[in-house]
Amino acid sequence: MRRLLFLFVSSLLLVSSSCAQPRVVNPRSVPSPRIDSVDRATPRLTFLVFGDWGTGGKGQKQVADGMADVRRRLGADMVLGTGDNFYNSGVQSVSDPQWERKFERVYDSARFPILFAMTLGNHDYGKNPAAQVAYTKGSTRWYMPSRYYTFSRVLADSTMVQFFALDTQDLVRGNKTARAKQLDWLDSVLAASAARWKIVFGHHPPFSNGAHGNNRRLIKEVVPILERRGVTALFSGHDHDLQALRPVNGVRYFVSGGGAGARSVAWKNNTLFAATNLGFAWCRVTSDRMTIAFFDRYGKALWKDEIRQ
Repeated sequence: MRRLLFLFVSSLLLVSSSCAQPRVVNPRSVPSPRIDSVDRATPRLTFLVFGDWGTGGKGQKQVADGMADVRRRLGADMVLGTGDNFYNSGVQSVSDPQWERKFERVYDSARFPILFAMTLGNHDYGKNPAAQVAYTKGSTRWYMPSRYYTFSRVLADSTMVQFFALDTQDLVRGNKTARAKQLDWLDSVLAASAARWKIVFGHHPPFSNGAHGNNRRLIKEVVPILERRGVTALFSGHDHDLQALRPVNGVRYFVSGGGAGARSVAWKNNTLFAATNLGFAWCRVTSDRMTIAFFDRYGKALWKDEIRQ
């Protein structure tokens, strides 16, 4: 009898445990920040940063709505994309239906009449990555003139902001000759740059506390160039989360890979902020400071910081 009673109680506990909902605990409580405005006469450049977005699903559309809301409230002159633009394996051609379904309709020109400066992710290499470069020729918004490239913006007070887009899949998985060519290019264009703000963006993060962790090859081959050439910040994706990490020899590292999905991320000693929320980053650059803020899919501010120089 006792054995039957024990088995009955045990079965109830097992059912209760299996039906219980997991309790999600935020490992850090971060007060919602206020994004201070600047005087209307102050020259500035604003931009959004997002990555790992090309699913065509509900999460992607929610993040797009949040981006549109932040652009309406705070402004955004352009968008930086950190790769994995089309899941699961990129596009076949410039006429692939995914262009319309996952890019043109979700980030429609009415809400986003601005430039999307894009990079390739590992998933974009599945079919035809060259098609994403070629799409630039027929688009007024999609911009990827090469697999790695640079462009600049000059504020009204002559402050120059220069952006450097990397093909990190080639840097991580490419052959030695291809890696050396891109690394030489990066070193030379950074050395030649007279920009006050040098911002690098690509898919794989050198440093990350997310699912993929640190990338040893990028730490060994790319990070020394960034430090030597005075880069302000590097934005990446790949890990489907939001992260701000402590500076490493003067360079700031940010992960903005919450454009459509979310994965776990750890808080470690080098973490300034981390969240698994779907979301994106927003930045504002003036002559003397760069404001970086993370927002969730609904356009709610999660965290912000400033870089001054």
